[in-house]
Amino acid sequence: QAQLLIQQAEAKEIGAELKPEVYLRVERSYSESALSGGAMSTPTRIFVGVNSRFGAGLSSYNRVQSVNERLQAAQLQLEETKINLREQFTSDWNTYQSAVLRLPLLQEAFQSTDQSFASANRQFLAGRKSWLEVMNSAREVQQAAFDLADVSVMKSQYYWRLVLMTRPIEESVSATMAQMK
Repeated sequence: QAQLLIQQAEAKEIGAELKPEVYLRVERSYSESALSGGAMSTPTRIFVGVNSRFGAGLSSYNRVQSVNERLQAAQLQLEETKINLREQFTSDWNTYQSAVLRLPLLQEAFQSTDQSFASANRQFLAGRKSWLEVMNSAREVQQAAFDLADVSVMKSQYYWRLVLMTRPIEESVSATMAQMK
């Protein structure tokens, strides 16, 4: 947006150079006798003038065209940035919602694999399971814990990305500080 404002100001400035400058000047002269309290002889003159700074030939028009093209490029870049931000927000929102939905399922899966590991461990002690089966069960518990931690971090990460996209920086910082206390 700042780039667009800069280009608009430059276009306005260069466009103003192509227009003639019209001015009005009023002069009033006082004579020596009028200043000392004598008869007032104050002739007034009015001048109207026109100034122009067209420059050398069509170069001014080329500058205007160049600035207008840069202005149009800045407008297109702003639109592209808005589209990219909308796409990024949608993607982050979908990822956050996915993490919110997956988190309870992964918590249940972790509890289930943990119970399965405890059962396999008891059965190993009773002689019904092999050491390999207990180790496989332990690996499944570890994998479920990694998955749970991964999705939990992802949920938090995308939550804060969404906060930063939707709130002004000052509000985001104060909300973060409040949550940390």
